[in-house]
Amino acid sequence: MKEQIRSITDNYPITYDMKSLRLVLGCGRYTAEKIAEEAGARIKIGSRVLYDANKIRAYIAGINE
Repeated sequence: MKEQIRSITDNYPITYDMKSLRLVLGCGRYTAEKIAEEAGARIKIGSRVLYDANKIRAYIAGINE
C-alpha cells in the first residue's frame, strides 16, 4: 500500500515550494506569487510556505476556459 501511495504522490505532488511552482508555471517569482495568491493556494506551516497544487491546477484550468 505504501508503494502505491508513493507512486501517486510522486507523479502528482500535493504541494509545491516556490522553486517547483516557478518551474511548473514557467514564470518568475513575482508572477508565481501572484497566481498563487489569486488561486488561494498559499499554505504556511511554521516559517515554510508551500502552495496547494490542486488549487494551482484548478486556477490555471479556469483561465484556459
